[in-house]
Amino acid sequence: MALAVFGFGSLALIAAPALKNSFCLDCHADKALTKTNAAGEEISLYVDKGQLAASVHQTNSCISCHVDATVKHPDDHKTLQPVNCSACHDKPVKRDGVNAHAIKKD
Repeated sequence: MALAVFGFGSLALIAAPALKNSFCLDCHADKALTKTNAAGEEISLYVDKGQLAASVHQTNSCISCHVDATVKHPDDHKTLQPVNCSACHDKPVKRDGVNAHAIKKD
């Protein structure tokens, strides 16, 4: 989404501000937040802020990995796509909650 700004007879577009982690953590810091996957299993969507802050990914924003997240989530009823870890990691990533194990690209 962009905001049109008029000035000096020209049209300039300003990109909408990126989502802050606090937007995501308003919901995902709730230990009770879950979803049911296609196999009928209940999956936790909880993110431990402390664990994230102490992890190798502490400098990443949520949307640097979850690139399809928008300000409309979750009200748009769209499930976010799996994270593409190969953008930063050379080897396949074993996903384990907030922890991911891989070798970072140089």
